Amino acid sequence: MAAAANSYQLVLLVLSFQCLASEVVSGPRETCFQHLPNATTSCLLCPVPPHFRMLYCSGEDAYIHASFVATTATTNDNSNSNNNSLAIREVIFGLDRSRGLLKKSVFLRKLPQTVSELNGFFCNESRRQGTLCSRCKDGCGIALYTYYGLPCACPCGDYGILLYFLLEIGFSTLFFALVFFLKISVLSSRWYGVVFYFQTTASFGNTYPIMHTFYEKAGHRVLPVVLDSLHGVWNMDFLRLALPQFCVSQHVGTLGAISTGYISALWPLFLVVLISLALGLHKRDYKIVVYPWRVVNKISAGVIQRRFRETNLVKTFATFLFLSYLKLMYVSFALLGTSTSYNVSPDNSSVIHGRAFSLDPEVPYGSRKHLKYAIPASVIVLFVGILLPLGILLYPMKCVQRLWGERVTGRFWLGVKTFIEAFHGGFKDGTAGTRDYRPIPALTVFSRVFFAMMYSLRGSPILAYNLPFIYVALAFSCLVNVAIFGLGKPYKTRRHNLIDVLLWALVAVECLFISAMFEGEYDGHVMYTLVVLAFLPATAVAISVEISIFKYLIAQRN
Repeated sequence: MAAAANSYQLVLLVLSFQCLASEVVSGPRETCFQHLPNATTSCLLCPVPPHFRMLYCSGEDAYIHASFVATTATTNDNSNSNNNSLAIREVIFGLDRSRGLLKKSVFLRKLPQTVSELNGFFCNESRRQGTLCSRCKDGCGIALYTYYGLPCACPCGDYGILLYFLLEIGFSTLFFALVFFLKISVLSSRWYGVVFYFQTTASFGNTYPIMHTFYEKAGHRVLPVVLDSLHGVWNMDFLRLALPQFCVSQHVGTLGAISTGYISALWPLFLVVLISLALGLHKRDYKIVVYPWRVVNKISAGVIQRRFRETNLVKTFATFLFLSYLKLMYVSFALLGTSTSYNVSPDNSSVIHGRAFSLDPEVPYGSRKHLKYAIPASVIVLFVGILLPLGILLYPMKCVQRLWGERVTGRFWLGVKTFIEAFHGGFKDGTAGTRDYRPIPALTVFSRVFFAMMYSLRGSPILAYNLPFIYVALAFSCLVNVAIFGLGKPYKTRRHNLIDVLLWALVAVECLFISAMFEGEYDGHVMYTLVVLAFLPATAVAISVEISIFKYLIAQRN
């Protein structure tokens, strides 16, 4: 029995693994029944990445959102006062439409007490099997694109890999063409805060508890999809919006599924390098490039040729790196993240040992299988996450400028200079009696790294799923940026300073509200207000892009 209890606790304490997936469960569960005794309920079990299990219960008068927190507790079993039974702390918050309140309650949920029943509770409903429910059942595979995590889609064959690459590359190329030919400079001051707001919302769901908790009960399911679409496109989440349950193969594991995020993030950068190489070969009259170029130029009536002549490809590379930055960081930190399982003594009095795993419960942290994902992720974090913002921060300093002017020459270093200066475009540079605010972009980039790190590593032993603390820390980061842009006014244009202040403040409010959702209840009108605020930036940018497309078409006609 001691060994069995040990196994129970091991399974219970590894809830931090991202290994439980979506499935609609018919009929009321104990959780729903306790809180909605007179309502017909249905529940959806799904994870929120990484390593977080949720239970959604909806009835006539409430929409309940229950979070299985990675913790253990013991309750005294009424049938036998001498034995402790396994239980888990459950946090519930949701919108009670009848009272107009956002409510929260915490209670202990008793778990099955045998190994087979406990495994069934955690694995069967999520279509999973294997060590700690790490693999999808036979005939099923991990669905890559879903907001909630990595559920198992059934059935799943091995024919989807080619289709996946074609769709991912196709959508990414279309997005590249849109940004390139419409001359959307996201490094300009008016886009800095806008892109950050959209990407944090799309990647980490700042508005998810607000939008979906409210709209699921209100019955307007299309509105969250519209918001996700307007936000997700700027984070290059194309297939997540079009094919949320897309499964490529039964043989793709958790780490492989997470790493597919690199494809949409790196493909536009690869296109810029490919175009630069093709232009270089064209100048040297290589026929393999010259003949196709003539055909493309003829079909486009010279539009493409004129656009390339007007474009600095180094700045274009910087633009798409800026767009890909947050996704690169999030995926890299997720691959480098750790989950630790602890084994405890049978009487719950002491921890025997702990072992670190990657996000895949069958892949020990630092093993050969894990390193093939961790090494590329480490390289990206080093060069993109650390060296790039340091370069942006240090470049404007006088000592660096002096050293650069004296010793750095050559075409390559001139390209590096152009690349770094692309991030400084809309900021005051110290001329015309102003202060030099060009290091400020580095601080906003570090804010992106901080966001990605907090979200990706929230299952680590240090953060330990302390979601209120995480969201308060993120809100504090946003408020620091509010102070910088509000007091310093680093942009050359006053209007752009105001836009960034409002957007950073909006992200801070959303983070604080989500943190507060774990602590109390709120009037439903607060939800209405936050829903309206969440839609405003997306609506404004959608109108702006439509105007840009209209102007482009008019210019081409004239």
